[in-house]
Amino acid sequence: MDDKVTEIPTKPNELRAALEEMKRAEDVYLEMAGMTARIRRTHYLAYIEEGFTKEEALVLCQKMTL
Repeated sequence: MDDKVTEIPTKPNELRAALEEMKRAEDVYLEMAGMTARIRRTHYLAYIEEGFTKEEALVLCQKMTL
């Protein structure tokens, strides 16, 4: 099975299959979202601790990719 999405499904049966796959992985998506939020918050707080203003820290975090 190829895990890379090369095109968006457009037929109803393809959409249904994609939806079912997402449902099976929902707990993983939620865990990953929580981890991403914790990492972003850690970076934000570290920027502030290093002397950046809250506004500067926020801008730096917005530019960050995970």
